[in-house]
Amino acid sequence: MILYRAEENRILELLRNLALEKIIPVTQRAVRAAIGFKYRVRLRDCRARMELALNNSTSIQDVDRELSRYENMVGPMEVLFRFQPPEVARMYDLRHKLQEREELTPILNALLNKDPDRNYVEFADAIYRLDLIKDVPATNDQIKLERTIRAKMKKCVGKRLDQLAVQALDIVNLAAMREVMSLCRLWNFDPKIRYSAKQGSLVTKVNGLMT
Repeated sequence: MILYRAEENRILELLRNLALEKIIPVTQRAVRAAIGFKYRVRLRDCRARMELALNNSTSIQDVDRELSRYENMVGPMEVLFRFQPPEVARMYDLRHKLQEREELTPILNALLNKDPDRNYVEFADAIYRLDLIKDVPATNDQIKLERTIRAKMKKCVGKRLDQLAVQALDIVNLAAMREVMSLCRLWNFDPKIRYSAKQGSLVTKVNGLMT
């Protein structure tokens, strides 16, 4: 049993509260500074690693590893700082494109043994999907495979553009010629070398209109 006087106890409690009002803010500032410093260090490290991954990663596993590292190191602190670096969104976008490339690889392998003239739609769809992820890093095997498919498609497109160009020139259809020239630029194909001087001059005229 402890005996004390109420008046003296109130004075001691008042002194304690006054002391806490001075000590607690100082402690809080120190803790906030320590947490902020740790957050900056972790954020800077994660952003640097993600930037490196954005430029060099060729597999989903590499991206997932860096995203998981970010979530473990910085994720819990986002409740306090409410900031997400732009690299995170770019990493998720890269992951989506790498997933697309992985899904395209077996499709491109299957196209190796197919005739692009008879399977034009499949080739065109594959090329379209490749164009959407052309800025994504790829392995040497993937690059070689893509170049092979594009080369086969270009030969097929060349034949088709020749036919379209001849038809457009025969009827002197300016709209059709413009469409042909647009496709020629898309595939880096020049039909002028295949025509007579008269036809070539018409193509040159259309080419001038398109520039």
